[in-house]
Amino acid sequence: MRRSSLPTTQRVSAQKSFAKRLNDLGLLVELEKEVGHRVVDIFLPDAITAIEIDGPHHSRKRDKQRDDELLALGVSRIIHFNYASLRMSLEELCKILCNESERVQYVYY
Repeated sequence: MRRSSLPTTQRVSAQKSFAKRLNDLGLLVELEKEVGHRVVDIFLPDAITAIEIDGPHHSRKRDKQRDDELLALGVSRIIHFNYASLRMSLEELCKILCNESERVQYVYY
């Protein structure tokens, strides 16, 4: 079960808004995608990339375990964004998406 510090409607709104920005960049986007027994916030199937939008109470230790499971299931890359980073410019977002040097990346502002 997913836990978040934001009410569900606000969390889903943030996910949809960010997914729209990704879609505006020409990316195919899937919301709340099941990968194995996990659900990722946003999935980019063409890049086999999971995007997680982390609230203020996320645990990197718990994230690492989850990320390791997703990578073992074939996800190529996982990018964690916090709520503040969702307002980045499209140029900044493109740079992050194009930088494939790290399989797991945290983008926190």
